[in-house]
Amino acid sequence: MSQLFSGLRFRLLLLVVLASIPTVVLTLHIARQDRQCQTAALRQHSQDMVKLAARKEDEMIAGTRQLLRAVAESTQVYGRPSGATPRSCCARCSQTTLAIPTWE
Repeated sequence: MSQLFSGLRFRLLLLVVLASIPTVVLTLHIARQDRQCQTAALRQHSQDMVKLAARKEDEMIAGTRQLLRAVAESTQVYGRPSGATPRSCCARCSQTTLAIPTWE
């Protein structure tokens, strides 16, 4: 047993293992830093996407309000003049919808 640990092969193997430890530790440390940077970048990207989605939703809500206001103020809906039919109301709604870019 003492011959196993005192041989030249064991000493060379021990030297190689000890010499490679700093390289392995450095590689693991760099990989951890890269993973943290990628995680931070993904987190930032997802936050940007959430902000963009919220902004688009706000624009859609504003467009919907504008559409509803225009429909509510139209004479086919509000005043119900003589000769106004459900078909003319639908036609007016279609025209109003096409006039708003987010509803095309």
